[in-house]
Amino acid sequence: MASILTRVAIVLLLAIAGCGGDGGSTPNVAESEGTVLVQSEKLVAVRDACHVQGVVINGSIRSTFDVTLRWQAFDGTGAVIGTTQTTIPTVVAGEQRPYDATGFASNSKGLVPCTAIVRFERTATLITPH
Repeated sequence: MASILTRVAIVLLLAIAGCGGDGGSTPNVAESEGTVLVQSEKLVAVRDACHVQGVVINGSIRSTFDVTLRWQAFDGTGAVIGTTQTTIPTVVAGEQRPYDATGFASNSKGLVPCTAIVRFERTATLITPH
């Protein structure tokens, strides 16, 4: 019985840990020996475009990864108004690495300013082991 309660508690803690964060989302991506965590993600105006900046952490004890993150930006009506992505290469075990994604862009409107974005969400966290 205690084993079942322990498992339920772990699942609930993992679900809670994967929620929230500066208007985006912060899910953990499990790996057999550790975790890659998007510690932070925030919108930052860079000239005429809105970038996502933050920090990823490789919680693995011995693996190195390339981490690719992708986001969508939404306006007040809930419509997607732009996308962006970044690849953080060669994040070694235990490393904490800052990133700066390219500016949000739309095929029809070009670069998207931060003032146009009501919310954003991460749509992909891709982990490529070395």
